[in-house]
Amino acid sequence: MRRISRISTAVAVHAYVLFFAVPAMAEIHYVAPSGLNVPPFIDVSTAATNMQDAIDVASNGDSVLVMGGTYRLTQ
Repeated sequence: MRRISRISTAVAVHAYVLFFAVPAMAEIHYVAPSGLNVPPFIDVSTAATNMQDAIDVASNGDSVLVMGGTYRLTQ
């Protein structure tokens, strides 16, 4: 019985470390001229229509993937 208790404690500690210590996965934010411009722009169909919007929602470690196309410079 004591061995089972130690094993379950070890499993609980490992689960806690994995859940809280591992940083969140980085996201890819998409930019496409034909996107729907729906934040957080995590797939091509909801892609930002301008680069700045995707950059604004990105966090440290995320990527912004710009699809081919023509983009206007906005002020």
